[in-house]
Amino acid sequence: MFETKTTGKEIEVGQAITLTTLWRLGITIIHLEGKTPEDITGFAIYSEWDEPKNYDVGSKKIAAGNSFDLIHRVRQWFCKASDFQPPNRESWDNELWLWDNERS
Repeated sequence: MFETKTTGKEIEVGQAITLTTLWRLGITIIHLEGKTPEDITGFAIYSEWDEPKNYDVGSKKIAAGNSFDLIHRVRQWFCKASDFQPPNRESWDNELWLWDNERS
């Protein structure tokens, strides 16, 4: 699940309670700074595999990153959830480049 906020805006208390409950039930929450791919400046990921879950969604520091970094991290999550070998960033960027050129 994605929660998007404009840069510098925090997750409100009610949202944090709901998102933390979902996360603790096993849903991955991605807190994005930025509302569009062009605006993404960073994100924090609350993975279903995180242990212990003794803090709240919204409390992690936002790590710098753009939409391409986010796509890579989501791909890694998909691979882990599907029991596939996750790509490193270089191989993922190469794969995206190949997919993009095949469509041209």
